[in-house]
Amino acid sequence: MALWKVTVKKGGNVNGMKLEAGMSVEVSTKSTSDPIKYGDGMDAIADAFSSKYGFDSRKFRSINMQYQLESKEILSLQMSLNQQLSELYASKFEGLNRIFSELQEQQIDDYSGPLLLHVWEEEYNNAPIKLMVIGQETNGWNAPIDTCDDIEKSMESYKNFNLGKDYPNSNFWPWVYEINRLLGNSDTNCFVWNNILKFGKECDKGRPVQDVTDRENNYFNVIANEINILTPDVCLFLTGPYYDNDIKAKFDDAEFIEFDDYPIREVAQIKSKYLPEHSYRTYHPGYGNRYSEWYHKVFESIVERINSNK
Repeated sequence: MALWKVTVKKGGNVNGMKLEAGMSVEVSTKSTSDPIKYGDGMDAIADAFSSKYGFDSRKFRSINMQYQLESKEILSLQMSLNQQLSELYASKFEGLNRIFSELQEQQIDDYSGPLLLHVWEEEYNNAPIKLMVIGQETNGWNAPIDTCDDIEKSMESYKNFNLGKDYPNSNFWPWVYEINRLLGNSDTNCFVWNNILKFGKECDKGRPVQDVTDRENNYFNVIANEINILTPDVCLFLTGPYYDNDIKAKFDDAEFIEFDDYPIREVAQIKSKYLPEHSYRTYHPGYGNRYSEWYHKVFESIVERINSNK
């Protein structure tokens, strides 16, 4: 939880409102994320300016806050990373309910999720390079959420999954541990696993029907917030080029930049204000496992780039 002072830095007539430089309000946020950059904080800012200065809160909410305003943290009551994640998910609980309700109305039931993260905080914070690996979607995920109390249970399910240690013969997990090793991290739970799609099929591989993903993007689009909380040094998207539009749905300013001499479909650096400098996308291990020598070289090239810019 944090207390912020938000001040108008650029006055003028905006959306029919006369903003004067120096106008300011104080707002509290559940997380320590900068409130002028994220939805819940923006809502609180609009309500505060409406209450103090009489502005229309809907008009104020639609201004370019990062251009017109500046924010300064006054007080931070630092929560653990897992507490911040839990608060984030709780703030989106109504969105989850809306997803479940609308899918039920459409008689769509072949889906599972969402994937809610848990972090082994001491190991993660002490890692030489904090890594987040982002896959595609789960192959079934039995952690239903019916009430807000189920959020902690769902995060516990992630914890009990133990970062795939019980699946050494999978295509995915050996490569995840390999990139973590190449980065110089210890063979512990010092990294974060995520998926670009928080919802998968109920008990099969592959993406769910588009109606499920559309609702996730509309009502539970949280990956940028998770990254803001966890501040990884590296994000590695093992998603392949067919999920690039899903990446853009989560990070609306995402650009795919050529990386070394690789075709952009094979390997790309991703630029976004929501992502760390070292963010890369390459093929899923399901593909890479068939060309393991080439795939290992891709990992080595990415690690070499990261190490060269330390």
